[in-house]
Amino acid sequence: MTRGTALLKITLDAQFATKWLMRRVDDFRKQRPGIELRFDITSKLREFDRDDVDVGIRFGAGKYPGLCANRLFENVIIPVCSPALLRAGPPLKEPRDLFRHTLA
Repeated sequence: MTRGTALLKITLDAQFATKWLMRRVDDFRKQRPGIELRFDITSKLREFDRDDVDVGIRFGAGKYPGLCANRLFENVIIPVCSPALLRAGPPLKEPRDLFRHTLA
């Protein structure tokens, strides 16, 4: 680490890292050139003191005893299916109609 830089160690899972965060790292570095980023890519929960990390990003309800959690996003979950499923099975008009299909 060079003089005048701060180090921020972030633990996060691979899905979030590859699908969201990594696309934004270059912009962050341009806006905050004095901060060096290090990533701990894992789905395991880390103990901040023992594992030497500063920030954790996890999917969940945010109930982690002894830690401060902030919601980053509201999740929108929607079912998707192939056109073949729509042609071959009972019609889908609402999510509960999926119960009449075998999902693989």
